[in-house]
Amino acid sequence: MSQYDKFRELFADESAETKLAFLRHESIRFLGSARGYSHIIQTLIEERKPAELPDNFGDFCKRVVDNLETLQDLIDAATDKKHRSVRQEEQARRRKESSERFWEGHQIGLPELRPYASMQEAVVQTADGLGLSFASADLRIDDKCSDYTFFSTPERRARIAAQSAGGERYRYLGYVVHLQLLVDWRNIQWDKHEGLSPSFDEAVIVLHRWLIKGHPLPAIQAEFQWMGGNVGSQ
Repeated sequence: MSQYDKFRELFADESAETKLAFLRHESIRFLGSARGYSHIIQTLIEERKPAELPDNFGDFCKRVVDNLETLQDLIDAATDKKHRSVRQEEQARRRKESSERFWEGHQIGLPELRPYASMQEAVVQTADGLGLSFASADLRIDDKCSDYTFFSTPERRARIAAQSAGGERYRYLGYVVHLQLLVDWRNIQWDKHEGLSPSFDEAVIVLHRWLIKGHPLPAIQAEFQWMGGNVGSQ
């Protein structure tokens, strides 16, 4: 496997923050080595001045050294967590406030959500009430937003959110469920399907069968006809 493929596999599902941290850490190692050898080459050229080399070869080496230093400065500035923290904290605060406003609207339009503080809590506690469990070592749950929840395993993903319609009278239609299946590991391609359920219980059951039980999509679609939409690949 090439280094490119290894890195794509390693970071396919990671956040931008994780990718930047890795870039910063690894750039120090690789660029440090490149800068060290470039300085050695430049010093040798300046001291020995081999006659068979072009007159401006030393300038070439110096430019390489300068460009490597500039690249390192650029990576450090772009990935330095300390200097990004203020902006990131403000963005996180705004996302949290927006998510909470959406969740309050969902609770008004969909009474079954009122006992819960977030979509994740609603899914997990509803599953418990149905005798199901989302406890799995492979399952990751994104809890950054309260108004929708994103689940993922190495080969499957799912997302659930409230679905509404505007117009003269604002109304809630139910719950939109997105299911994704990894179909091309090398190119990180996923098949995507979605459905709209008026029943929160049924939506939770579909999530459980897809993520925990690993049921094939045709079996789920045969039982829950609302889970029939194919939205292609990504």
